[in-house]
Amino acid sequence: MIGAGEPYPGAERNEGALHNDVDRAIWPLVEPVKQFTDSHLNDVPSLEAVEHSLSEVLGLREALNTRDVSPESRELADTAVAGAVERWTRRTDLPAEALTFASTVLLDLRSHPLPTPTADEETDGITFIPSGPRSDVARGLLQLVRHPGTYQPQILAAIQALADDPVMWVRYSIARGLPLLRQADPDSMWTLLRRIADHDTSDHVLYGAVRSAWALRDDLGQAVDVISDVAARVTPTEQRGSAFEACTEAAGLLWVLNGHPAAHALLERLTDLQYGADALAALLHEIRSAGTLTTDDDAIRGRAVDLCQLLTNVGAAAVGDLNAIGPHLTEEEKNRISTGIKLLDAVAAQLYYASGAFDASQGPDGTAPTPAQVRLFDETSQMVVQLGSAPVAQITHHLIEMLGHTLDERPKATLLTVRDIILTGGQAGGYQEDKLALDTTASLVRRILADHRGILQAPECLTALREILDIFVDAGWPDAHRLAFGLEHIFR
Repeated sequence: MIGAGEPYPGAERNEGALHNDVDRAIWPLVEPVKQFTDSHLNDVPSLEAVEHSLSEVLGLREALNTRDVSPESRELADTAVAGAVERWTRRTDLPAEALTFASTVLLDLRSHPLPTPTADEETDGITFIPSGPRSDVARGLLQLVRHPGTYQPQILAAIQALADDPVMWVRYSIARGLPLLRQADPDSMWTLLRRIADHDTSDHVLYGAVRSAWALRDDLGQAVDVISDVAARVTPTEQRGSAFEACTEAAGLLWVLNGHPAAHALLERLTDLQYGADALAALLHEIRSAGTLTTDDDAIRGRAVDLCQLLTNVGAAAVGDLNAIGPHLTEEEKNRISTGIKLLDAVAAQLYYASGAFDASQGPDGTAPTPAQVRLFDETSQMVVQLGSAPVAQITHHLIEMLGHTLDERPKATLLTVRDIILTGGQAGGYQEDKLALDTTASLVRRILADHRGILQAPECLTALREILDIFVDAGWPDAHRLAFGLEHIFR
């Protein structure tokens, strides 16, 4: 975009500001600064680009100081300058001249009237960045203090003031960027983060504070304190990316990864299914993605499995005994059962992915389970049966595929577990009516007959295999009939 010679996007909306010769003369100085800002919206500019931009900004600032520019054009120019300087400060190797000038500009613009708060800013969320210098000043100042020798009382005062800014995005930028202050002034960083956690009213800003506390978890006690402060004030919500969800994820991860007792106590308070099913599902995803279910660290893995068991118990309690429920469900009962099933499905899905079954299904010949994945089967077998009692076909299918992945390592235990799942939640949820279910189960039966026929010498295993096939025979599948007939022929 640099050197293209075209007005930046949206410039036509500002043509009304160019109502005198001075404004028209300064506009060519504003355009390249704005083009630099836009061309580095999501990246770090090169040193060469920064040096070129520095000369352009110096020229624009000199013109603003010596010419009688209209307020409208000055606002556009200030916004372009602040944006350019914020892009510079993304680098950690700025030359001394650029550092000094960046500090001066950011402090000069810290009280600029733009942006102004809007009634919709909380609804718009953090995906919409309001135009105005303070939006870039907030981030620029925190990025600037990473450079040795740049931190000074004026900068801290500006950061503290911006933490109370009337515009939510500006306050969010401070809350989310505070970890950048950890080397220059950790005490002030924690004090300000606690102040935000205790007093800010925006869910987005509180979300940013929790994310920062998680990033600063090297100081575990203070991080948990900030998260606990936010959790005590936040409103539970099903909205993704909420402060409630951030608290739930952070508390769960701090407990599993670090074993912090206060994080565990906080997590137990946050397992409120009235609002928290999505947040708990997100936590399970993070737990599994961190590799905690298959790590060789016994303590971490034990806490991860315990967390899955805790959430399985919570989900099962919410679902309850569906056979005991009357024919007409109240809305409260429907919501409770729905959220319970959602949580059970989340646990089953994360166990499925952690087991390696999904990855194995992506290859032409599959891959054998690792020792850690077989160990996961051993450590979660009772939980899998509990999950399998839920009458939800999707849960049943995830578990059957997971068990199929470890069949060769644990043939007898796998067969008996598959039988327990299909005869309880599978049958009740109509799993046997689906062609994919038949194909998956029939494949498993054929593998047992081909590679593990010896286990069928045990009466309980032969009975289990017959019971599995009978479910699909009763559903009317010809393939199940053929397998059942062949089984009787083999053992006649």
